[in-house]
Amino acid sequence: MSLYAQPNGAAGPRAGVGRSGAGCTSRPSRQALREASGVRWHGGCVPDRVADPACPERRLPANAEVSGILRYCGAAGPKVLCPPVQHENLCVHYQHQGDLGHKETIVKHHPFRLAAIGASALLLAGCGSAGNTGGSNSSGSGDPIRIAIVYGVTGAFAGFAKDFLTGVNAAKDSINAAGGVNGRKIEVDVLDDKSNPTTGVSVLTKALTSSNPPDAVVPGGVSTEVLAMLPAASSRGLFSIAPASDPSINKPSSYPYHFGTFAVPQQNLTAIGAGFKANGTRTLGVITSSDAFGDAVLGGIQNVAKDAGVKIVATERPDPTSLNFDVQYQRVMAAKPDAVFFDFASQDAVGRLLASRVTVGATGTPVYGGSAAAATPLGKSTDPAALKSCQIPVYRFTIASASPPAYLAPLLKAFKGSKDSILSGGLGWDTVKLVALAAQRAGKDTGGKALAAALLSSPVPANVLALFPGGVGYTKDNHFPTPGEGTFGQVPCGATLQDGQWAQVAS
Repeated sequence: MSLYAQPNGAAGPRAGVGRSGAGCTSRPSRQALREASGVRWHGGCVPDRVADPACPERRLPANAEVSGILRYCGAAGPKVLCPPVQHENLCVHYQHQGDLGHKETIVKHHPFRLAAIGASALLLAGCGSAGNTGGSNSSGSGDPIRIAIVYGVTGAFAGFAKDFLTGVNAAKDSINAAGGVNGRKIEVDVLDDKSNPTTGVSVLTKALTSSNPPDAVVPGGVSTEVLAMLPAASSRGLFSIAPASDPSINKPSSYPYHFGTFAVPQQNLTAIGAGFKANGTRTLGVITSSDAFGDAVLGGIQNVAKDAGVKIVATERPDPTSLNFDVQYQRVMAAKPDAVFFDFASQDAVGRLLASRVTVGATGTPVYGGSAAAATPLGKSTDPAALKSCQIPVYRFTIASASPPAYLAPLLKAFKGSKDSILSGGLGWDTVKLVALAAQRAGKDTGGKALAAALLSSPVPANVLALFPGGVGYTKDNHFPTPGEGTFGQVPCGATLQDGQWAQVAS
């Protein structure tokens, strides 16, 4: 017996869900909407109004243009969400009252447009399994390959964004100078989310629903941004790539067209584990941010510590925007650890943490920074006393070499004279190089499915990526890179940065 609405607008068999319910009436009729969209609705109600503190009250106009809020009625109560800007796919969740565990999603491609009343990824996330499935997106040979980069060009992540975009432009310019990809130039559109994930969702949604959408997208630089924006990109079947390394992002079953450029925290911190063993560290204090970035970092250092036989005796998770971290550092030191580990996604927060180390008199206890700290130019503005007995893990390409690899010449040239770490620049370089490699293999089709399949078809060869000079392989179950032997090293936090690379290496 069908659960679909019947042609006359009456609902099919379902337990107790009528044509109207509390705050939920069928106007315009389901019949009218079905005829307009060409797709049947599940037997529920299509509301015309709802009042909610988070969303202004709206009504469906007589011409059946969806405006504002949809309220989905079911036995567990109505679900209210604010649709994002100008999304062309109306995604309706209907929970059948007779089976509370059963959810079905229908996506209707029709001319209804959702008005802008709030930025939310929920609507797009709900469409992930039933929306655009990464189908073909063939373009003319002269059309550029468009990459939209949503990043905190201003705000807390601005320092990383500046270096990341330097690497992006170095890769883009070198590829275009050599003739592009299959005769197509690469075009980059940078969208500032002001280091705010909610703003990022709004900015990205506007780009995806524009008349000239991108072929690939970078949905943020850190995990908090990517976790907020990734559902929007995936729901459109778009190829996406980002340096964020939270393991929860690496879910090909949920995000089949997304790939990472950075190893997961546990792998990025392997050099620290070696340092623990070399220095006889037995107990550790941890300070990292109370956000998705911090979640990933904490999981990584916990695994590294366990593998090294180190016990974590204190953990602090402060708000990364706090003026200082004096109290948190004092609490960690009260546990008398042999060493302290820290990391934050913001360069400013890294600096404030090290300043607190001096304030509380903890410079006698060794400290290890994480991967974000390694991308921060610590010696440029940090009190030298704060860098005493401090180590950071680094990718080998960030250490200056007498014989630098020729294929990285454009990237190294871009950082000539820079006192910033080249690490973020390498991530930007690798981002563009991976999109270009996938597009080259895929030919004219730059749809998400085609680009993802192309990147999975064979390993990335050597002498392409900055972080993984020996190449790397992605698999259908793992869309993050797996570092090879010798990928990492360690340097003192006070090491000198020249032309973006570390000139002094830890002994």
